[in-house]
Amino acid sequence: MRGFLAEFQREYELIAGMQIGRLEPGLSPDEVLARCKEKVGGFVAMRVRNKELLNDSLYPMLEDIGGITEEDEADLYETMQKISAYEVRIDPSLAYKVYESLLRWARARGDADKVIKYLYWSGVTLHFIGKGRHDETLAYFDECRSYAAGYHSIRSAETRQYIHRCLGNCIMVLYNVGDQRKAAELERFTYGFWNEILFRGADPEFPWQYYFILCLNYRHGYLTQRVREEPDSETKENIRAILDNAMAIHRLYRKDPSMFKAFGGSRYDFYLWEAQFLSGLISFDQLRENIDRIWMEVEPGDYSANAMFVKGQLSSFLMLYSAKMRKYRSKKDEIMVTALKDTFDFLGGVPMSVSPRDLNSQVQMVAKNISGFFEPMDQLR
Repeated sequence: MRGFLAEFQREYELIAGMQIGRLEPGLSPDEVLARCKEKVGGFVAMRVRNKELLNDSLYPMLEDIGGITEEDEADLYETMQKISAYEVRIDPSLAYKVYESLLRWARARGDADKVIKYLYWSGVTLHFIGKGRHDETLAYFDECRSYAAGYHSIRSAETRQYIHRCLGNCIMVLYNVGDQRKAAELERFTYGFWNEILFRGADPEFPWQYYFILCLNYRHGYLTQRVREEPDSETKENIRAILDNAMAIHRLYRKDPSMFKAFGGSRYDFYLWEAQFLSGLISFDQLRENIDRIWMEVEPGDYSANAMFVKGQLSSFLMLYSAKMRKYRSKKDEIMVTALKDTFDFLGGVPMSVSPRDLNSQVQMVAKNISGFFEPMDQLR
């Protein structure tokens, strides 16, 4: 078993190394074409070899999953994490098949901790695959959420964290599919559940980062989405809700900034500034000054999560409001000339060591914020 998984993993590492995006810089067009043909040929050959490995060893094992040992289960889980997790998505479809099989294995053994674990990984990996399978994804998270009723009897801190993750992911999926009523209902339940744990001190190992990032962030995104589309027509009630949510986020961030540094601390300052600006508590010029100040604080060559947010997104938010709010449109051209050049220069210099997923999310956000300023043909350019 372990020997097969080691060979299987080596094959996947070779496949990952054949990606076109890993070509070295400075090649001529003809060299790029030749290197691409070489890589594609090698990629196809390794895929064929990998399929043989799967058909000969892995798939038969998954059919008879009840016969594997705990050591086999641990090895399978570790291998799947290397081919499909948050930062690595080489083959989520295969990982989903394995996680689903391990979920059947855990159910047959009556192991609630493992059931909760594989409910989470089946759901989140199916979410990576996409293709509109929201109901199936939600079913995994929702079943895992049902274990919250016995939360205080669960001894494993890891298992309790999986329950928190599933609670946050339930809300995420509901907002993504547009079921805002159900998302709001679940939000109220989740806040009540989390607040009971927090304020009663019922779990000293409570994972603050999941409480924060999986719920408050999604709620903030949902509230600001409509404002950013039509800022001049938004209701005072929604603006107030944005301010309240931003203040809650900011208080938690200031309580322990180190807990959230991986997500980029400047975004939480910006959430508060944006909410204050929309509420009329600070002017557009003050918002711009705040953004310019943290922009200048980013060191050259810094491509951390914080720098990516500051350089990749904050100026695009300035452009968005200067273009969409009637009283600030006179500033649009001035802001866009500087901000577009600086933003694209920054994104164009991103080194290969930066996660493609992180870079892609930044580019998508910038493109979304600025695409509405141009005619369709200019958008394409």
